Amino acid sequence: MEILVTLGALLAAISIAPYIKGVLKGVVKPKIASWLVWCVLSVLLTGAAIASGQFMSAIMSGVTVVATAMVLVLGLKKGSGGFDKLDIICLIGAAAGIAIWLILDNPTLAIFVAVAVDIIAFIPTLVHGWVSPAEESLASYGLASLGASMGLMAAVLAG
Repeated sequence: MEILVTLGALLAAISIAPYIKGVLKGVVKPKIASWLVWCVLSVLLTGAAIASGQFMSAIMSGVTVVATAMVLVLGLKKGSGGFDKLDIICLIGAAAGIAIWLILDNPTLAIFVAVAVDIIAFIPTLVHGWVSPAEESLASYGLASLGASMGLMAAVLAG
């Protein structure tokens, strides 16, 4: 299982490279609302994993913290602009979900809320990718999905 987590974390780390390269070239335009929520969510998930002694999960989510923070910082300079109406609605929804997650005393329910927040955060990027597909990185999303799938397999096999 540890090999799956390690490979998944490695793929997650590698997946950000084409995205950052695209941002630096001015081709990829990250939606700041999505990357902000993903960064905050990753920080919270990493803290929760460390607090519960799940160090392999903390490694996986820690890689995500670094990756999302890098894109967030670069995106502030070279992103797709400010927040539009959809971004604001999704930010409010994500903030409400994070608040609910933080006050829950039920780990299983907290996972469902965290996934819901992740989905809400993806909406601005999904719409952006649909409207302007050249401003997103298919390679990055493919590698990240493969890495996350390995982490999920490790969790299923461990369970």
